[in-house]
Amino acid sequence: MNFKELEDINTYDGIWACSSILHIEKEKLPNILNKMINALKVNGIIYTSFKIGEGFEIKEGKYYNYLTKNEMIKILQDLNRNVKLIDYFETLPSTKRIAKNTIWGNFIIKMFE
Repeated sequence: MNFKELEDINTYDGIWACSSILHIEKEKLPNILNKMINALKVNGIIYTSFKIGEGFEIKEGKYYNYLTKNEMIKILQDLNRNVKLIDYFETLPSTKRIAKNTIWGNFIIKMFE
């Protein structure tokens, strides 16, 4: 499913968005996160990951939105929803692709009552 098409309400216990919404332009990201939050049941979890950094790049024809922990916290606060970043950790790439100096930020977001 394309996250832009997500219209479900109070449906999912969890949404796994590993390395997928990093392809959404930063100005469109709050809307997509809001759709994901709408689709969660109370106490539902969103997992998502982004390459850590600032700005964006287009590589091999794909758009990559870089994001920091503080940016994600601000986006969630600005949505004014009952969600919170409950965990964050950084990892190195797990593929054999050339990924010089790439660090992944892993975000776990929870919806509360």
